[in-house]
Amino acid sequence: MNDLLGVATAGGIAGFAKTIVAHPMDTMKVHLQNRMSPPRTIAGLYRGITVPFIRNGIEHSTHFFFRGLVANALAVFELPGRDNPFFVGFLAGIPQSLVNTPMDYTRLQLQLKKPVVIRSLYRGLPWVVMKESASGMIFYGIYEGARSLSIPAGFAGVISALSAMTMTYPIDVFKTRVQAGGSFSSAVKMKSFGSGLEWAVGKCIVANFVALTVYEAACIVLAAQQPVHRKHKSDEAQ
Repeated sequence: MNDLLGVATAGGIAGFAKTIVAHPMDTMKVHLQNRMSPPRTIAGLYRGITVPFIRNGIEHSTHFFFRGLVANALAVFELPGRDNPFFVGFLAGIPQSLVNTPMDYTRLQLQLKKPVVIRSLYRGLPWVVMKESASGMIFYGIYEGARSLSIPAGFAGVISALSAMTMTYPIDVFKTRVQAGGSFSSAVKMKSFGSGLEWAVGKCIVANFVALTVYEAACIVLAAQQPVHRKHKSDEAQ
């Protein structure tokens, strides 16, 4: 069994660090995705950071917690896939969506200076499930593979995050538009599903280099065991 509390704590710390460096780029991305003029001041770029600061701490904490929980459940019930990071990442994306959807919705409303409506907190849930499961599968699978090859955490995080983001970006744009208040048809009619991609790429590189470097360092300090066992080249040689 892996250390759920340890990886969850390390993930939370990584999420806080990520927010500080990435929020301005996320604000630019959200405005461009919704065809709105982006802010030009530091205060404007950091508008609404309180919610994502808390949200990213919770999200990163639960990301690794759910991955560990899924891996443990597969082991307990002797089901296949316990050591397959792609499969574990895909399944973990489902409960992760229940955590992310209301936080994503609230963050978007604050960034776009719109009111937060309680009954709309789970607006766009199906699209969030689709995005989280797909990106979780791609990210976690590639990241663990890269780490098994002894690629440094920051670079492994950038490679895996860029892969997951580029493959799921159209879903993310659609999800953002729906959660921002648009209907299915209006989100489709807006087209340009690559809007804000340059800012998303910049955010992805900076945020994940910082987040995964901090995460792995925190795991070492906390002596936390990873959700999926990593088979290094040295292990195979023995």
